[in-house]
Amino acid sequence: MLVMKNKDQSKKQDKKSKNIVYFCNGEKSLRLLVEQIPLGYQSLNAEGYFVDVNQEWLNILGYSREEVLGRWFGDFLTPEYAARFIKSFNLFKESGEIHGVEFEMIKKDGSIIIVSFDGKIGYDKKGNFHQTHCIMSNITERKKIERLLMESEEKYHALIEGAGDAIVLVDIHGNLLEVNRQAEKLTGYLKNELLGLHISHLHPKEEFQRTFKCFKEVVRQGSGLFNNGIILRKNGGRVPVDITGSIIKFADNIIVQGIFRDITKRIKYERALKEAEEKYRNIYENAMVGIFQSTPKGRLLNVNPALAKIHAYASPEDMIKDITDVSVKLYPNPDDRKKWKKQAEEYGVAQGLEMQLYRKDKKKIWVSMNVCTIRDADGKVLYYEGIVEDITVRKQAEKRLIKSQKRLKSLAAKLAETEEDKKQRLAQELHDKLGQNLTAIGINLNIIKSKLSDEAKGIVTSHIDDSIALVGQTAESVRDLMAELRTPVLDDYGIVVALKWYGEQYAGRTGIQVEVHGLEPEPRLEGRIEQAMFHIFQESLTNTAKHAKATKIAVTIEERNRTIKLIIKDNGIGFDYHRLIASDRRNASSGWGLMIMTERAETIGGQLHIESAPGKGTTVAIEIIR
Repeated sequence: MLVMKNKDQSKKQDKKSKNIVYFCNGEKSLRLLVEQIPLGYQSLNAEGYFVDVNQEWLNILGYSREEVLGRWFGDFLTPEYAARFIKSFNLFKESGEIHGVEFEMIKKDGSIIIVSFDGKIGYDKKGNFHQTHCIMSNITERKKIERLLMESEEKYHALIEGAGDAIVLVDIHGNLLEVNRQAEKLTGYLKNELLGLHISHLHPKEEFQRTFKCFKEVVRQGSGLFNNGIILRKNGGRVPVDITGSIIKFADNIIVQGIFRDITKRIKYERALKEAEEKYRNIYENAMVGIFQSTPKGRLLNVNPALAKIHAYASPEDMIKDITDVSVKLYPNPDDRKKWKKQAEEYGVAQGLEMQLYRKDKKKIWVSMNVCTIRDADGKVLYYEGIVEDITVRKQAEKRLIKSQKRLKSLAAKLAETEEDKKQRLAQELHDKLGQNLTAIGINLNIIKSKLSDEAKGIVTSHIDDSIALVGQTAESVRDLMAELRTPVLDDYGIVVALKWYGEQYAGRTGIQVEVHGLEPEPRLEGRIEQAMFHIFQESLTNTAKHAKATKIAVTIEERNRTIKLIIKDNGIGFDYHRLIASDRRNASSGWGLMIMTERAETIGGQLHIESAPGKGTTVAIEIIR
């Protein structure tokens, strides 16, 4: 005879509980019962080994009875759940019953199912554990459905919470059922304040009748759109909104979903656009530059008064009426229009165009033009819109400036030549006159010193020695000045030797290593060319010492195909050359050294190239064709 016992955990020490129930029909009756139920049945002993299973259990898992009986229950569980079983089985034995305990079980074919157990402990007459009696339900499909429902619900909540618009769910009576964070932000209410609130509280009284009418239309038709509505915030503020409504059906219930889009910015943009259009019209009419719109075939659509004036027409209307094809009437060279059309259609805009156009009286003028292409939604060209500036006066000034620059370069070349001549003469005079005089003074002082009496020597010898030393120092200074004015090494030995000599002098003064590589050009270069190259070399090294923070300068001179090339490269910090050039245009003093070097190169028919970038050093190169 078997006994089933419910044990209260708080009184589990009482093994003879009054809740003992005796089943008097015996094991045969129990066997008949479990084989007839449409659910799986299993029974375990105190160690968790199978005592019995019914046929439905075997059908569910695909095993034979012989493969199951006598084996441990954990052998049929996934590893994770086998570990859990040990703990849960002990709790089962302590409590006397289980409800809805879930496990992952392994079928004979290797697939995994999810099952749920409900059961009780069977006790003998003495109240001792006999065996478990558990009903097993296969809940795999239910779990899949639950997971899909949960994922669907999570996606929906994620969707509405992540939406940029306020979203609310409302019953057919207008009571709020659910809101997202944007709805809280829009209305100024917290979620718990909004739930259960009637939508009439969210609209001004004068607006509510119109709003509620649209709400009823949504309920009746299934969807609807309400533009330019008003939301009344908790603090009394008003927010303009567009509202989209739709029906969601849950079983027999109808829920209205409302999406509220804050259109405050849109209204501001529309107002700003209107003001901008008015300003554009004022600018268009009163601009100092010409503005036009023309078709691809050359017909003028619009011109402003300034453009009519540029082309010597009395009014925009006269110009539009007179010109039926701008290519014929306005362009001395029709290809100019074809070029900017191609550029504007390919890139959307053509900028910085300079060309000549006709006035009404056929006089030619210079203009600067920027043109953009206006297309429809399909990409077809509708018209071109352009801005035109009369630059005739500027072009005339540029022409005069070019002539002046040519004259200035010519004068600069002559000035440089004159300067070199003066330096040479001055250096020669210093050598012939001052140098010789200083030498004579030194000789005379030594003669005077040797002729002095012993008594006089004690008095004036120190003064004479000081004078002799001073004469020597002055002579040294004169020699240095002569070298600066006219390098005798350059005159006597040529450019390569002079570069090496100056590099050694420079390294001694600055600590920056200078290496010179190359052979003397054959035949030797003209004196003026050597002087210009040497001065560019000097100026470059001076700039390196001032700005580059370099430790080494590599100098190369070479001749290929009658082209002499001098390259001066340092390993310094470099600089943004293009930015410096741009700043030179604004501030002539910022790159005075570079300008002098460039002009020196041009005076001898050469070209100066400079390459530099921050962190990559600087390279100065001069090229001269014999």
